[in-house]
Amino acid sequence: MTGVGGNSSNVYLAGNKTSTTGPEMIARCSPLPLGASVSFATHISQINSVNIYDIAYTSANEIWAATNDTSSPVKCYASNGNPGVEFPSSLISAARGIAFYNVGSLNYVWVSNPDDNKIYLVCVNPVGIEGGPHPEPAEIVLSSGMNPFYESVTISATGVSENATIEIFDITGRSVLRSSFNGALHWDGHGSDGTSVPSGYYCIRVLDTDGCTATLSIVKL
Repeated sequence: MTGVGGNSSNVYLAGNKTSTTGPEMIARCSPLPLGASVSFATHISQINSVNIYDIAYTSANEIWAATNDTSSPVKCYASNGNPGVEFPSSLISAARGIAFYNVGSLNYVWVSNPDDNKIYLVCVNPVGIEGGPHPEPAEIVLSSGMNPFYESVTISATGVSENATIEIFDITGRSVLRSSFNGALHWDGHGSDGTSVPSGYYCIRVLDTDGCTATLSIVKL
């Protein structure tokens, strides 16, 4: 098995070739109960003659695959195996890992490229690649006015779009504060319940409507 993806209803597995000349396959099986070792699997497609390195399954019942095809390394298939969108090598020259997520009406594919050791984020619409080649996504850069801080601190960001959110977590991963964020937040060291948080390490996370995220660690003395 070279890749796996799915949801609560189906698990999709990318498998190795069954012979030296046979094509790769993708199979569908029922999710395994915790601790189980077997599951019913249904072969759903022979995927041309490419090697599949990784797959990702989407809520639209599509399977995205990272393959060794030199002309179009990233391919999208319907859950019945019918071919769909392909990313040409002029967009991404090679692919090994792949992941899919969506923010609102925008769908994104993450692709790792071994040729340049970079991870690409490509925005796709329901009918194909949106707008042709894509620039690299904007980068959010977080900074704090003082770190460590005593009573309060100002968190600032560049590269963040409007209507972003900021969340502050304590060292256990518990969210202590969540708020809208448009580039700056003056935090008085209190949680959402109005009580002062104890001294210690805190993680700041910002997520904007473009799907960009950034984190920053700070210390309250």
